[in-house]
Amino acid sequence: MAFVKRALFSRTETSLFNQTVLFSAAGLSISIALILVSGLRIDAWV
Repeated sequence: MAFVKRALFSRTETSLFNQTVLFSAAGLSISIALILVSGLRIDAWV
């Protein structure tokens, strides 16, 4: 039973880790896109 519980816990931990990595990667790409868009807008205004 302990092995099953450990396997389930590690699987949950891995999925949480993957979600965190995906979320931070998405946030990073969104912030980069915002910086690029704002930079393009500044260039267009200038």
